[in-house]
Amino acid sequence: GLKPILTHPKYVKQAKGRKTDFRDAIHIANLFRMDLVVASFIPPADIRDLRELCRYRLKLTYIRTSEKNRFQNSMTISKIRLDSVFTDPFGKSASDIMSYLIHTAPDKVSDDEIISLLQRNVKASPEEILDCIHGHEFIGVQRDKLEIIQMHLDDINKCIAMIDAKLLYYRQKYSGIIQHLITMVGMTEESALYVLGEIGADMSVWRDSDSLSSWAGLSPANNDSAGKKKSTHVGKG
Repeated sequence: GLKPILTHPKYVKQAKGRKTDFRDAIHIANLFRMDLVVASFIPPADIRDLRELCRYRLKLTYIRTSEKNRFQNSMTISKIRLDSVFTDPFGKSASDIMSYLIHTAPDKVSDDEIISLLQRNVKASPEEILDCIHGHEFIGVQRDKLEIIQMHLDDINKCIAMIDAKLLYYRQKYSGIIQHLITMVGMTEESALYVLGEIGADMSVWRDSDSLSSWAGLSPANNDSAGKKKSTHVGKG
């Protein structure tokens, strides 16, 4: 019938010079008896699982962004300027063109073959696209680097797709809360799922909105002594 509580050590810390395990136990018991032990936020198991998936997905998107930057750097070195004519240099048409250039010898590259790879919704003209490719040159190991990065991006996209398939269960389970969250300006279903994974669905665990903001690291510090305000730096929330 006992309900254990996990709390932060700094809130139940014994005074210096009086610290032993036995005195610690007495001190914490006295604080708990006076209802002075603040319980740390521990979300239920399904929210913890959701948090794990969301954080891992976010980490993969960071890795994907870094790889895309490396890919574009290699394109620049190789005198390929597809990013100047395509809205998304990693879209279907641009990716197909890059794959063709990477796996085809320079003297065998055909303009007609490149044009045939273009999708119907491409806004740039074939002449503009060809102009961005003509004169390209893979210096040193740039061709190998581009091929490796492209393979890595494909693998990352597959991993993210697998996580999205797992997240579908939580989208359906908490659909009502997600639909409520997206009524806020700038909040998408994906970001709502991330927020849900961090703070959970039960708001009764928070004393008030200020308590939630403070826990999330989005409120300034309160450091005032002798009428002087010291650092009120906002943490990295």
